[in-house]
Amino acid sequence: MSSKAPFIDGHDVLPSAIYDITQRCGQTIHINTSLASKSKQLIEMCGRDIQSDLQRFKYGRVGAVFLSIFTPCSNSNDNVLSLFDIVTQITEASSSVALVTTHSQLWGAYRRGKIAALIGLEGGHMIKDSLANLRQFYRLGARYMTLTHDCHTSWAVSCCDPNPYSDSLEYGLNAFGRSVVSEMNRLGMIIDISHTAEETMKEVIQISKAPVIFSHSNPRAKCNHIRNVPDNVLELLKEKDGLIMVTYAPHLVSEEERIAHQEINSQNNNSLITNQKIREWQSSHDSERSSLRHVVEMIKYLKTLFGGTTNIGIGSDFNATPFTSKGLEDASKHVKLITALIKDGFSDEEVLQISSLNFLRVFHEVEKIANLETSVNH
Repeated sequence: MSSKAPFIDGHDVLPSAIYDITQRCGQTIHINTSLASKSKQLIEMCGRDIQSDLQRFKYGRVGAVFLSIFTPCSNSNDNVLSLFDIVTQITEASSSVALVTTHSQLWGAYRRGKIAALIGLEGGHMIKDSLANLRQFYRLGARYMTLTHDCHTSWAVSCCDPNPYSDSLEYGLNAFGRSVVSEMNRLGMIIDISHTAEETMKEVIQISKAPVIFSHSNPRAKCNHIRNVPDNVLELLKEKDGLIMVTYAPHLVSEEERIAHQEINSQNNNSLITNQKIREWQSSHDSERSSLRHVVEMIKYLKTLFGGTTNIGIGSDFNATPFTSKGLEDASKHVKLITALIKDGFSDEEVLQISSLNFLRVFHEVEKIANLETSVNH
């Protein structure tokens, strides 16, 4: 892996996974020790394990990672401060990690040999229809917000909520939603449109003054999940210099696995039974299940669609589900993706763009737009 710039993972839900396991299963998680040895125990007790820790970040040659804070739509933001506190605990657990909030701080941490930890907020429902809450989360260190999760908000349409939404959201956002976009531009907060509906994606890309990202999504043409992104939206994203960060989440990577997950989920209401059946399917469908090879194919498809690699990044979505792609089971395996891309003919410069430089460009541009907004308003 290149030493010229840090490998950046745009989406790891580690804080929420730690919260879930400690609250639901009473397990104490020490992030500065290897948790790989506890995997079987955690799966048996909690139905899930932890897919990243400081040791595995180091093995995977991770230079920067967005630790994404997520609360279910039903909880709104009831435990969000506890999740910010977990991020603080992670960054204080080792001198090899630094919490950063700016492009220059990220570079500074990397040059000092530290892992740069950034905070992402996964779901606009957490701001509770309040720009004041948005600003406060920014002050606490959040540097991107995913506008929706799997529920509509009063101001933006989600891709994944079967419930009807307000007539005012016909084009994806209403007036308050557009003010959220404007305020994020002013603050210098990256706008993430993973989990949003197609009409929301299009409107946000068009009205945002700064480039936007999909922090953990794939091209829908390769895996027909509603969470993935249609080609027409990807073409608009390229026009606006945005970024799609390819995810390892198996149901978003392999079409065969997507179908299997959908069928198993439709037949079972019990999550423990569902999870067991999905694991059984993975074990018996080795060539069809999501894998490192599928992720490389995603990136190759995007390179062809975009005519280059300047709009592609990586957003693993580790710790969001108990299931992983073969060959990319945890954060120590990031380096295997880099090796696979090089073996597949990607140049060193293209790999550097995908793993680091493209996100850094977007982050820097978002900050520049915010600084310009500030100077104009003064």
